[in-house]
Amino acid sequence: MFEDVSVEVILSNHKSSRFHPKTGILQGSVLSPYLHSVYINSLPSFLRPAPLVDTDFNDPLIVAPKLNCLLYADDVVLIADADSLQSLLSKCEEHSLSLGYRWNPKKCVVVDPSPTCQKYYLYNSELPSEDYFPYLGVPIKPGGIIDKSALCNKTLTKHLER
Repeated sequence: MFEDVSVEVILSNHKSSRFHPKTGILQGSVLSPYLHSVYINSLPSFLRPAPLVDTDFNDPLIVAPKLNCLLYADDVVLIADADSLQSLLSKCEEHSLSLGYRWNPKKCVVVDPSPTCQKYYLYNSELPSEDYFPYLGVPIKPGGIIDKSALCNKTLTKHLER
């Protein structure tokens, strides 16, 4: 689709030599969001555990596994308890290595409600921990709870600045 793509980088009025990227999608292309969604589409099923079987009835009932991730374009949220978060991070790392992309640990944040503040890692880099994190502009507190007062303050401030 994008054959013979070459890239130059300009930094402080200095231009790099041309190079040919082997992976990735073109920044700014109208197709890039769609191509990224097709590419990353296998992540949720890769992270999903096998369906649970409820054997309380005569016929096994397949129960949907709990939600453990949200994806919107290149914004990804993992949802897990303290015991399973590192496992999900490791699976994300494995997925990225198998498809030739890399997460940026500097853009990752752990919103951890536990008082122990366990450390979590991606590519052997420790991930920072915060009290909240904005996902798609919505402030999220530990436990996946929307911080309503912060959201109202943000919205009010935005409208007052107009």
